[in-house]
Amino acid sequence: MSDQTRISNWLPIDEIARRVNKGSLKAVDLVEISLKMIDEKKQYNAVIGIMEDRSKSRALEIDNKVKNGEQAGRLAGVPFIAKDNFLTFGGETTA
Repeated sequence: MSDQTRISNWLPIDEIARRVNKGSLKAVDLVEISLKMIDEKKQYNAVIGIMEDRSKSRALEIDNKVKNGEQAGRLAGVPFIAKDNFLTFGGETTA
């Protein structure tokens, strides 16, 4: 498993965001771990669309803000999956 044991079997979201804003967790790493987990479970077809490029670029923006001493946001760096009946920028909506 690893990848810091999948971020300690996923910390609470407020703790993930706190650590990202503090710089002790990188949003880019969280995206990579999440994408890896999705790929490992692809046989279940639970995720129909992945916005990999947008996720990676947004994570890089977040990490750069933190690196520059700025607050990145209350939920910055927290990976999530949006159900396909919610509109997302560039994402597929099938509902």
